[in-house]
Amino acid sequence: MNTLFDPPIPPVDPNVNPVDAPRLSRQAETILGLLRDGPKLNTELAVVSHRFGGRIHDLRRAGFKIVTVPLADGTGRVTYRLVP
Repeated sequence: MNTLFDPPIPPVDPNVNPVDAPRLSRQAETILGLLRDGPKLNTELAVVSHRFGGRIHDLRRAGFKIVTVPLADGTGRVTYRLVP
């Protein structure tokens, strides 16, 4: 059963069990929406959640393929990209 705070998220990977998709949090849903619009820097995702790495982990566990690419500028910034 879905609640207002636990909406279903259609998975990108067809192998993701649809039962698992509703378990993602609102923050994970927001981050997923941002990544669907294109690659995002860690500084952009930190606006959604200071623990955005945990939400990325949740999305990966739900079957979404998200790659992390460090920037070569020495700042510690990385880009996250959703792979279809």
